[in-house]
Amino acid sequence: MKIGVVLNPIAGGGRLKRHWPEVSASLRKHFGDFELRETQAIGDAERLALVLAASGFDLVIAAGG
Repeated sequence: MKIGVVLNPIAGGGRLKRHWPEVSASLRKHFGDFELRETQAIGDAERLALVLAASGFDLVIAAGG
């Protein structure tokens, strides 16, 4: 299964980014390997999720935001 994660690095005032090592380890434990995309501007999350889905990813996870 191909999994993509869209990460908003400023979510929660940056807490998610600071705790990303633990969060990503938990995601890997439950889902296996995944590809990460980080947002940089408004609208990126939707665009990145659509690109991942259109590229054949079976599951796209939104992290933060």
